[in-house]
Amino acid sequence: MRLEDRDNPFRIFTGWLLLGTAAGFLLALVVTFQEYRRFSEWVGAALRQESSVENADIQESGMEETKIREMRSMEQTFAAAFKNCGPSDRAAGQEWLLEYGYRPWGRLGEHTAVLSALCVLMAEGIGWSLFLIQKKRQKKQEQRIEGLTQYLLAAERGEAAALCRREDAFSHLEDAVYKAVMELRSTKEEAVHSHEVLSQRIADIAHQLKTPITSMSLMTELLEEGQTEEGKECLLRLSAQIRRLQNLVQALLSLAKLESHTIRFEREVVDAEGLIEGALEPLLELFQNKQIRLDASGETVYIQADRQWTEEAVLNLLKNCAEHTPAGGQIRVRWQENPLYTEIRFTDGGKGFHKKDLPHLFERFYRGEGAQKDSAGIGLALAKLIAEQQNGQLYAENTLDDHAGFILRFYR
Repeated sequence: MRLEDRDNPFRIFTGWLLLGTAAGFLLALVVTFQEYRRFSEWVGAALRQESSVENADIQESGMEETKIREMRSMEQTFAAAFKNCGPSDRAAGQEWLLEYGYRPWGRLGEHTAVLSALCVLMAEGIGWSLFLIQKKRQKKQEQRIEGLTQYLLAAERGEAAALCRREDAFSHLEDAVYKAVMELRSTKEEAVHSHEVLSQRIADIAHQLKTPITSMSLMTELLEEGQTEEGKECLLRLSAQIRRLQNLVQALLSLAKLESHTIRFEREVVDAEGLIEGALEPLLELFQNKQIRLDASGETVYIQADRQWTEEAVLNLLKNCAEHTPAGGQIRVRWQENPLYTEIRFTDGGKGFHKKDLPHLFERFYRGEGAQKDSAGIGLALAKLIAEQQNGQLYAENTLDDHAGFILRFYR
C-alpha cells in the first residue's frame, strides 16, 4: 500500500474487504473438499457396517430377520460407522453420494457465503484496529515533530529552554537538535558580542577622526587667503582629501549606528521620483564632471520609508553607478510597483560586475575589481542595511546587455 493510501478510510475498508473475501473463498474450498471426503468415508463405512450386520443376523437366524431389522437402531449403525471409517471406504461412499446427486462441490456456495462473511468481519476488525493504532502512533509522532519545531522556532527567537527528554524514536534527533541549538546559541552570542565590539570601535575611531578633520578643514579655509596659484592648487587637493575623510567618517558613523540598531526610522510616504531627485543633488558635480546622463522614468509610485536614510541608500547606489560609468555614458533608473512590493532598478553604463565579486558586493570594506582608489567599500553595505531595516531588499546583477544593475525593493 502506498504511503498516501494509508490514511484513506475507503481504501482501507476496500482492501481488507477484498482480503477477507479472498480468505473466505479459499477457506470455503478447503472446508467443502474436506467435508466431502469425510462424508464419503463415513457413508462408505455405514454401508459396510450395514452389510456386515445384515450378514451376521441372517446367519444367526433367518427366521427372525424382520424382527431384528425393526430392532436395529440407525444411531448405533452410524456411530459405529463414524468410529470405523477410513480412506478405504471413500470410493464406496462417493459412488453412493453421486448416485443420489451429491456432488463434490455442491455446498461450496453455502460455505463461501458463511465463511466469507466471517473472514470479512475478522479482516475488517483487524484492519481497523491496525489503522487506529497507526493513527495514534502517527499523532504522537506529529506531536513530537511539532514540539521539536516549536523548540527550533523558540531557539530562533532566543527563547529556547532545556528540552524534556523522552525515550522514543525521536530521542537521537532530540539530542542532536538540543546540541545544535546550544552550539548555535553560543556561536551567536560570540558573534553578536564581536559585532558589537567592532561597531563600537568603528564608532570610536570615527569620532576620534572627526575632531582633527574639522580642525584641518578650518585651517585650510584660513590658508586660502593670499596664496599663490601653486599654493591654491595644493589647498584644493588638501580640501578634496579632507572632504573624502569627512565622507568616510560619516559613512563609518552611519554604519556603526545601523549595525547597533539604535536608529529609529521615521516612516513617511515618499514618492520614488522625489527620492531619486533628492539623492541625485549631492552628486550633480560628479555627473557634470563626467558628463553622465541620468535617464529616470516610471509610473507614480510611493513607498513607506524614512526619507533621509533612504536617500542615503539611493545616493550610494547612484554614486557606485557613476563611478563605473565611462565619461559621456548614461545611467538608467526605472521604478514600478506590484501588489507585493515597489521596485527601483539602477543600471550603469559600465562593463558589469565580475562573477567572483557578485557574492561579496554588499560586504563591508569589500573592494571588487575596478573599484575606485579612494573607495572604502562601505557604501553598498550601508545601502543594504538601510533597505533591510525598512522591510526591503537590495540585489545586484548583470543585465542582459552586460551592464551592472541594482534592484531595490520595498515590500508592502
